Parts: sequence; C-alpha cells; structure tokens
Amino acid sequence: MTTAFKSEPTRTESDDRLRPIDTRERKFRRIEEERDCYYNEWKHAEDRIRKIRSSLMWRVSKPSTAIGRFLDRPNSESIPDSLVEAIEARPPEDRIPKKIPASAGPSSAARWLPQQALDLESQLNRITYERDGYYGEWRHAEHRLRDIRSSDLWYGWRPYRRFQERLRSFLSLLGAICRLGKETLLLPVRAVVLVVTHATKLPGTIYTAAWAAATTLRSKLRADGHSDLESPAHVSDNHKESFRPRVLVVSPYHLHPPNHGSAVRLVNLIRELSDSCEIHVLIFSPHGENPEEREALEPYCSRISYHPLVPKLKPDPFGLRPAIAEVFRSDRAAAKIRDIIVAHDIDIVQLEHAELGQYRDAAPAGVPVVLTEHDVAFRSHRRRRKLGFHNRFAEARIVRSSTVDLLRLFRYEIQICRRVQQMYAMSKTDAKYLGRFLADGTSRLCVAPNAVNTKEFRAPDPDSVRHGVLFVGNFNHLPNVDALEFLLKDIWPLLRLRVPDARLTIVGANPSDRVRQITDQPGVTIEGEVPDPRPYYHRHLVMVAPIRAGSGTRLKILESFAAGIPVVSTTLGAEGIEAEDGTNILIADRAMDFAGAIERLLTDESLNTSISTAACELARDRYDWRFVAQRTFRNYLELIPEEKRRSANSAATADETIPVDVRGIDRETAPSVSIVIPTLNGGADFERCLESIRNQKTDFEYEIVCVDSGSSDRDLDLMRRHGARVSSVEQRDFNHGFTRDHAASLARGKILVFLSQDAVPIRNDWLEQLVEPLRRDASGTVAAVQGGSTDVLDPERRFFWGTAGERFYFTSESHRWIERYGGVGFSTANCAIRRVIWDRYRFGWAPILEDKKWQREIIDAGYEIVSLPDVRIFHSHNYGLRSLFRRCASEGYGWRTLGEKYRLIDAISDVLTPKVWRELRFGLQQNEARLIAEIAFPLLRPAALWWGNHFLRRVLH
Repeated sequence: MTTAFKSEPTRTESDDRLRPIDTRERKFRRIEEERDCYYNEWKHAEDRIRKIRSSLMWRVSKPSTAIGRFLDRPNSESIPDSLVEAIEARPPEDRIPKKIPASAGPSSAARWLPQQALDLESQLNRITYERDGYYGEWRHAEHRLRDIRSSDLWYGWRPYRRFQERLRSFLSLLGAICRLGKETLLLPVRAVVLVVTHATKLPGTIYTAAWAAATTLRSKLRADGHSDLESPAHVSDNHKESFRPRVLVVSPYHLHPPNHGSAVRLVNLIRELSDSCEIHVLIFSPHGENPEEREALEPYCSRISYHPLVPKLKPDPFGLRPAIAEVFRSDRAAAKIRDIIVAHDIDIVQLEHAELGQYRDAAPAGVPVVLTEHDVAFRSHRRRRKLGFHNRFAEARIVRSSTVDLLRLFRYEIQICRRVQQMYAMSKTDAKYLGRFLADGTSRLCVAPNAVNTKEFRAPDPDSVRHGVLFVGNFNHLPNVDALEFLLKDIWPLLRLRVPDARLTIVGANPSDRVRQITDQPGVTIEGEVPDPRPYYHRHLVMVAPIRAGSGTRLKILESFAAGIPVVSTTLGAEGIEAEDGTNILIADRAMDFAGAIERLLTDESLNTSISTAACELARDRYDWRFVAQRTFRNYLELIPEEKRRSANSAATADETIPVDVRGIDRETAPSVSIVIPTLNGGADFERCLESIRNQKTDFEYEIVCVDSGSSDRDLDLMRRHGARVSSVEQRDFNHGFTRDHAASLARGKILVFLSQDAVPIRNDWLEQLVEPLRRDASGTVAAVQGGSTDVLDPERRFFWGTAGERFYFTSESHRWIERYGGVGFSTANCAIRRVIWDRYRFGWAPILEDKKWQREIIDAGYEIVSLPDVRIFHSHNYGLRSLFRRCASEGYGWRTLGEKYRLIDAISDVLTPKVWRELRFGLQQNEARLIAEIAFPLLRPAALWWGNHFLRRVLH
C-alpha cells in the first residue's frame, strides 16, 4: 500500500518580500481600530457636553468665570473639520490596501512590491495621525467634563435634572392613567354598540344558516339533474351568423396589463369575439380613465367605459350580504350599467365574477344576463378556511372569513345563479358541483374554460438550452402565496437533497415582503412581474403548480402546455383540465411525491420530452381561445329570440343604435356647430330664443336640432321657419338624459351647444364666444364650456330668487357639489360640449339633473369644464307655490339618483341661514317679493329637497 504525505510548502523569494507588507497590514488594522475607538469616545463625550450646555438651567444660570473661560477657549489640539469629513466619507474598501493578485508572477511582484510598501507607509502615517488626533480630542473632552463636574454650578444642575426626569415620568404615568380612564369610560358604550350590532345581525345570521342547511339538504335529496355539458372543442363553426349581438362585459378588475387570470381570459375572449359580436366594456377602476388600457382594447371594442370605484368594506347591518359583495356595491355603477344597456340597445349583459352578480337588477326587463363564475366563490372560501388562510394571511381577513361569512357567501351566490339566464363555469367539475344546488341542475350552466393562445405560446426550439424549475403566479391571489410557501418550505428542501444544483425561478406580479422573505433560500431567484412569460417557459425544464386552494382552471398550466414545458401539479391544481397523470402532466399531492416528480422530469430527458409533447397536443386540440369563443358565441345566440336574429341587419342596426358615427355625412360640408334644444310648447320665450339664434354673427356654419315631445302646431311651424331639424318623441317617454342623447345623435356638428327653450342669448356674438374655447383647445382636455345666466329685466316675469345662481341654489347640497367639482355647477341650459367627448360619455338615463350626472363623469375621467359667466342668456321662470315645490322636490329625488344625500340636519341648517332671510327682508321692503312662493321660498326649498331626497320615487311634472 502506498501512502501519500503532504509536503510542506516551499518558501519562495516572494514570501520573504511579502512579510513586511503583511506586518504593516496588521499594524494598519490595529491602528485603525484604535482610531475608531477614540473617535467614538470623543463623540460620546461631546454629546454629553452638548446636552449639559443645552439644558434650561445651565443657560439661565451664569457659570463661574473659570468654567466659562474654559468652555469658550479654542481647542488647539483639534484636527481640521475637512479631515474629519474626509475620514467619514471615505469608502471602507479604501482603508485596507489591496493584496497582490494571485495571478501575478514573481517578476510582476518584484515591480509591484516596492510601490505597495510605499503606499502602506503613507497610509500608516496618515492613520496614525488620525488616531493621535482623535485621542487628543477625547482627552480634551474628558478634561472639560471633569472641570464641569468640579464646578459649583454642577451641584445645582444635577438635582434639577433629576427633578426634570421624574416630572416627565410622572406626567407620562398621569397620561397613561387618563388614557386608561378614557378607555374604561368608553368600554360600556362600546359594549352597547357591539351588542346592538350583533343583535341586528342575529336574525339575519339565523336565517342564513337555516337557508343554507335547507338548500344543502335539498341538493342531497334532489335527483341528478346534470345535462350533457358540451366541450368547446367540439363546437363547429361551419354556419356563419350574420347577426352581431351587442354584448356588455362588466369587469370588477383592470384588464391591462393582463397580469391576472381574469384579465388574460377577458382580453383573449374579447379579441376572438370582436369579429362576431359588438363588444362594450365597463371596467371598475379605482383611478378612473386608463389611457393605456383604452388604447390596448379599442381595436376590439365598440365602446370602453370606466366606473371610478374605490373598493371599500361596508358591512351589511342585517348580516345577509357577504363582504365581497358589499365591497363592489354602488348605486352609481348600477345606473351606469343601465345607461349603457338602454343607450346602446345591448342584447346581452355579461357580469364577471360572483361579486358583480348583484348588478343583475340593473339590466332592464327582457335583457338576458350572463354570469361568469371564474371560480365557485363559496367553494374556494371553504377550501381556504380548511387551510387556515384566515389565520395565516391578514389579507384573508379583510373581506371576512368566518363560518358565518361562508354561509352568507353561499346564499348570495346561489341566489344570484338562480336569477341569471346563463352561467359560464371554467370546468365540468365546477359546473356539476354548482348544479347540485340549483333546481334545474346544469341546464343553464355552460362550460367555457380558460384556454391559451396557441399561436403565441409555442414549443421552443429543440436545440434550446433549458434548465431549472419555474413557478408562475400573481401574488395578489392568496392561493398562489400558499402554493409558494408549500413549495419552498416542504418540497424544495427535499428536492435540493436529491438534486443539489436545482434552481428555482419565481415569476409573478405583486410580490409582497412576505413572498420576498420566504424566497431567500439557496437556488431560488425571484423575477417579479415580467412583460412576457414565454421566454421563461422556454428557458426552464419544469413548471410547478402546488395549488392547494381555489377552484376553476389554471391559465399558467395551459400556457405551460402550449409552451412545451411539462407541469407537476397537485390534484386540485389540475382540477378541471382534461389531462391524464403520467401522459401529459404529473400529479402529486404529498411533498415527497411532488419532489420526486420534479426530480424525474429534471433528470429523465425522454420522460420530459414525452410529457411536454403530449401536453402541447392537448392544448392545441382542446384548449385554444378560438374554441371557447365559438362556444360562447353560440351561447349568446341561444339567449336571443329567433325573430330578432332573423329580422336584424347588423349594419342597419349599428347605424340606428349609434347614429353618432354619422357614416353618411360629408364632414367637409357638415356644419361645425349644432344647437340642440328640447322643446314642449315654448311659447313667446322660445320664439325670442330662435330669433336671437338667427341673429348670431359667426364665421362658421351651424344648425338647429329640436327634439319635441308634443308641442302645438304653431311651435312646430315656428321651428321649421327657422330652419330647425325636428324630431318627435312621446311625452311619456321623455327623459332629460335620453332625450338630449337622442337630439345629439341627430346632430352633425363637431361641437354640440345645448340650450333650453326659454333661454334667450343676450348678444349676437354669444355662440361664437361660447364655442371659442373648444375650437382653440388643441390638446382635447377641455370637454365643455359653461355659459352664464341672468334674470330677465321685466320684474313681472322675473322670480325674485332667480332660476339659477347662488340665490336660488343657496342650499348646502349645491354648495358641496360646486366645491367638489372645481367651482362649476354644470347646466345644459347654456353650454357647449365637444362631440367626441359626448360620443364617449353620454347623458344616459337621467329623469332630472342630467347635467350634474354628466359633469361628474367628465371630471372623474380627467377632463376640464371651462366657465364663461359673461357669455350669458336671459333665463327666468315665474313659479307658483305648487310648481316651485314640484321643482325642488324633483331636484331632491335627482340628487338621490346621483348618490347625494340631503339630510335633515342640512335642511335645518339651510333654513337658519341669515343671509337668505336678509335678502327676503330687503325684497319685502322694496316690494320685489310679492308672491307667496317668493315669500315661502327660504322654508319651502329645504323642506321640499329633503322630502324629495328621501321619499320621492319619480320626477313631479
């Protein structure tokens, strides 16, 4: 046997020459440590001196002459401030000289060593000087402290400091006692509030629990009502339908960038359906208008609208509605949905996610509503509770996660599903599970699964280099966070024992601090949000989906199939995907089995290739978005009556529904401005209005468009004599919003001027001045111009309080509105609107206050309204007591439709406004306030507003 021994290293000439340098390095570090120690001691002593000298007693008392002279004398031993700053600013790496590179040979060392020795010597001298300087400063500060403590003043200062500290401690204790007392006094009040709150919710909770128990029992006793659920892959596209249904898609979340599953699904479906359907989209957005999102979706959508909603938790006081539904509850949103449906003659409303199912009632009768169940919400909630999400994640407790909340969600979702005409489930598994709780089973349930764009996601080049493991998921979705924790805490250590060089890449939007903490492990890299995940699919050997909660289907698994990367998933993660374990996916639920499956795909190239090939074929054959879009289109047609489909002509319908496109009009010959006037027996005021319009001096062409709701023949002849284009609507169908939209749709000008029939322009340049800001604005940020209003000069025809302005609108709801929206109370009695803005934001359904409703939409979208109070009209009414009450009460009702409350305390405060009563006294003295309505106005308006805001259900004509 041969034994090998280690030989001692041979000493070379370089080692001998390096010894002095190593000695200097050690000395350098020792002196540097001493320098830092003296510096810290000096700073500590200086801080103590500064604290003593800044105290109140030391400043007000005159120190002894010796102490004062000592404290004020210059420090001769101090080093320059510039040197101290240079020391503190010097990088740490500059303090220790660099060693000879290991690659340097003997010849290079011979040239380098003398220079290195000189550098070390100079640095040693400098650091020694700094050390001695700091030592001197420290000793000087210690002498100063010793002199201070030996002075007579010190014996008075010390008791004062002790008294000050004890007083501060006493005051802190007293404050704590006061806070404790306050909490103790408030404890009974809070207990009463808590008891009342739970007492109000108790009947609702009992009812919800009983309802859930009865529904569950019926589902178990009910016979299997599952119908054949057709797979989208089997849908034929041989028959081409000429009818293009108009579909409104309502999403509670943003769609661009598509960094979450719902957005990916909707963007792809909208793109595929745009050829066969006319798509309208309404997006709930906390930030309102999103130009980038609009630009991305406009090629596929006829109209994109936004509802500015900041999600807020508003718990139901009766305990019947789940928190997730209350977060997205909004009367404004319901009105917006109704406006779009009626204004654009929508055929089908598609509500995304169960939380938006509450807007089923926003659709008028006869308009079918579809609910997309991205996952069965109460099923996902129950699975999360089993895994303890409510204990592990604070985010899970934001929208309530108790058992009672689960029952509320169960009742809410089942009731919504019973009321809609159709439901889209992501898989047959979800459809069958949900159908158990419905009386008609799965007859209204359609399988419209998640899919993948197989044209964009393709298998990589066979010669491409691939390595490592990939995890993909949006971390705002808690099941993804749970899956990552399961992967890193249970699976990854086992895999690293088997494959030590394994590497994991994590891709996903919104990684939180919690995610970044758990990813701080060997071999783990977090990329965060990426613009395109395809390169990451092509770069890795395995994609993992250890999902343990949720329902629906996972887009990332389908994308991995199409991208040619094999997937290891849990049974729940692969739920709803028609993939076979061992053929096109590997399924494992235990951590050890999961790690073993990953190891097999990392080490067995043939298995990796066969799994990825089979998965890619499955994605192409069954999970392409065009299959889902074809099936969805067929589902739409099932909801539309056959008569409407046969008789409708898509092009004619589009022109009839959206006449604002003005497709047959030559823009070169069309007038620049259209004056829109709703009319009904305008009389002499209307005649004066038309005469004033005819006398306008402008350098552009304009037209008059009147929408009449039942005027006399005399008024109709008057309109035609002045060259107005007249369109008639039934008086019973009159709506301030829809009527103006109808009139604007008939207009041809690029600028729409809205005028009341009893509004008379004062000057002959009124029109030119009113539209000038819109013609001059090249940026397009100015959406409208608001003109002014003044009372007629004839006192017999003038109402004392006016019909506009601060005197008439003296109540608090008007003041709040004007303050909130830039000091402008928008009115269609005298205004100009840019046509392209109206195309995007119409008045919609508005029985009254259509101008305020439109103003809110425009301001929330980021546009500007310019006020020109000098561009005035004569506008006045001569109200009687009854007509005044009807108008004010209708305004109160209109404010409620806008979501504005006029409380009783507001009415009392407005009645007690001194300024109003002073004006009434002046009017009585001058004999200007003569009518009963004028005298009662300060009391009548607040009272009528409050009554209309709380009790009225329609406009009083």
